[in-house]
Amino acid sequence: MSTEFSEELDPGIALRPRRSWFFRLIAAVAGLAIFAGAAAYLVLNYDRLLDTAPAAQLPIAVSVEETVSLEDFRSFQQDLAAKLEGLRQATADQQADLRRLADQVSGLAAKVDNLQNAAVAAPAPVRPPVVAMSKKPAAKNKPASAISVGGAPLPPQTRQ
Repeated sequence: MSTEFSEELDPGIALRPRRSWFFRLIAAVAGLAIFAGAAAYLVLNYDRLLDTAPAAQLPIAVSVEETVSLEDFRSFQQDLAAKLEGLRQATADQQADLRRLADQVSGLAAKVDNLQNAAVAAPAPVRPPVVAMSKKPAAKNKPASAISVGGAPLPPQTRQ
């Protein structure tokens, strides 16, 4: 009946039965297969995926039962105390340098303020007035005799 209806509308066009449900079914089955494969991989390899870092699995070389002699401990303690004292001294030196530099900066700031106040208070020097030049150009000096440029012959001179 559908072919008769399509021929009534346009006799040159025949309707083809749709097969898109078949391709949709194939795509759905393929998608489910991929999903099932991924789920199976995760279930089977769950313990490997959550393993801790290899470095954490290495055996610890230091045993709890290791002892240190009293002399070694005291020498370590003395070395550590000397290093701490050196750090305290270096910190104190840095603080003293910082205070000295802060005092220098404040002194320089005071000098700059004094110079700025003196510059504002002092009147600007009076400049002498500039004499304007006359607007006539100076007369050009004529040469005493004619000069030939480029080897051209000179016109005859008339003496006055």
